[in-house]
Amino acid sequence: DNSSLFQFDGKDYSEEDIDFFSKGLRVGQESYLLFKSDSKAGLTEIQQCFLASPGVDPKLLPDEWVANHYRWIVWKLASMEKSFPEIFGRRCLNPENILQQLKYRYDREIDRAQRSAFKKISEGDESASRLFICCVAAI
Repeated sequence: DNSSLFQFDGKDYSEEDIDFFSKGLRVGQESYLLFKSDSKAGLTEIQQCFLASPGVDPKLLPDEWVANHYRWIVWKLASMEKSFPEIFGRRCLNPENILQQLKYRYDREIDRAQRSAFKKISEGDESASRLFICCVAAI
């Protein structure tokens, strides 16, 4: 799946965007995304930034939680840009939006213990006849 391999290029950001001291891109109020020596940032760097963010307790997350959500968030934001380039072109798929989406999902799933319709159905807590929309990535 290509979305899990997606990387941002630090060269796409101006020197004003990159913090002089941390050499990172400021995302949100208190977080910095640090780029690798090749000026790229992908899942590993986003994960490090997210887990160091205020209000996130890494001990509460299953091992593959960030990787799974990163994949789907990249896919969703890239799809929005591709489907509606005149509205969303080069506006959605950026580190700040990915980190905001991760935090939103963390708040819902981890802090509030809310479950998706699919999870409720698969755990037998919701009727299988319930309507919901899902995306099938592979069979």
